[in-house]
Amino acid sequence: MVRRTIHSAGPATTVSRTASVLLHGPALPEEGYGHVFAGGPGAVLAYRLDDDTVRVTIDIPLSPLRSTDLRSYVQRVYSRFLPGTLAGPLSTALERKTVQWAANRVRLRTFHGRGPYALVGDAVGTCHPLTASGLTIGLRDAECLARTEDVAAHGRRRRAAVRAHEHLAAAMHRIFCDPGRTSGDLRRSMYAVLRASGSERERERERMMRLLCAEELGPLPLTGAVLHVAGHALREQLVTGRCCTTWRTSVRACGDYLSWLRWMSRSPGHGWGG
Repeated sequence: MVRRTIHSAGPATTVSRTASVLLHGPALPEEGYGHVFAGGPGAVLAYRLDDDTVRVTIDIPLSPLRSTDLRSYVQRVYSRFLPGTLAGPLSTALERKTVQWAANRVRLRTFHGRGPYALVGDAVGTCHPLTASGLTIGLRDAECLARTEDVAAHGRRRRAAVRAHEHLAAAMHRIFCDPGRTSGDLRRSMYAVLRASGSERERERERMMRLLCAEELGPLPLTGAVLHVAGHALREQLVTGRCCTTWRTSVRACGDYLSWLRWMSRSPGHGWGG
């Protein structure tokens, strides 16, 4: 309400919907960890709430899908990417229609307040929840505001601080949800980089985690991480993958990765929806 009173910007952009279901009794593949399952048209997140309960959230693309069609839709396009211990109980829960819905909205963080009125957290802007960064960014907003005497200066500092994270949020949503070949290659490359051993890989993992935790404030760390993942993906294609066949295929693969990198260089406001 305060935001609407002091700023006349339009509504946030809805980019997808989340269906949330509670499952009772299933085991997770790796207990003690949250799980993100990729491969479908949206990411599936599963995490344990207590000894008997697991919450599963499904990122559903915007479409004229009715709630009555949800079970068949999930079974058709998501279930094959889930372990059997979750796919069966999820289908049963969807059949019982015990689903909670939420809209995933995006608003770039361009307005932080006016005069004596300052905004923090989601009142400023939101990213896709896949990055799980809302609370962290809200706390950093509050810390910055406490150290700043004027709302305008606070806004300038926070806009500069979160610009890279807005790009990251759009990229993470695309890399997990885009069914295209290039996004799939980059997703597998990201997994390989995160799982590899060695001191260089450890430094790369630490950089990626700092980006996800919104601890890196400038564009250079994000650019470096993206180039590292893209370089690894291209190297795999050239050395061991389908690009061994013809030079035309190699050139096409390079063009695909360059197109992805050009997309990353655009304003994050243009990134949603691929």
